[in-house]
Amino acid sequence: MAKTVIILLVLLAVSCKQVQSEGPAAASERGAPAAEIGRFHWLVGSWVRTNEKQGQSTYEIWNEAPGSTYQGLGFTLREEDTIWQERMTLKETSGIWTLNIWSPDQNEPVVFTLTDLSDSTFTSENPDHDFPKKILYRRHEKGISASVSNEEMEIAFVFVPSNE
Repeated sequence: MAKTVIILLVLLAVSCKQVQSEGPAAASERGAPAAEIGRFHWLVGSWVRTNEKQGQSTYEIWNEAPGSTYQGLGFTLREEDTIWQERMTLKETSGIWTLNIWSPDQNEPVVFTLTDLSDSTFTSENPDHDFPKKILYRRHEKGISASVSNEEMEIAFVFVPSNE
């Protein structure tokens, strides 16, 4: 399973390499509003979770893609086995930003609508979903953090740049 994840990571990186190197200015030339695209550029990169359970490693990899879109892959390894994974897309459609999340067993994504946005944070919500109902991403000095929550609980993720 770990080999499958590595292959997916390579394909994701190769497919998005050209767009990632273009940056927000080139996105503006393609018709996307550069100010909005640039608001999420801090998310781009490979990240490793620092507050993970012992014996596990969690990663997120984000790339800029065409069409006002960012693509992410999140996965957790225990030794060399993938025990959890999801695909994510952060995209703008008709002026509305959504965070779409797919688990391997889902054909359709769970859609979270952005309800708050700044240059260093965004919050997305889906009040009809059981868990999470709310996802918050934040840029900080050493990396990024995320939290997923509902009314009863919250799980925090702290990420630093990955060297892998």
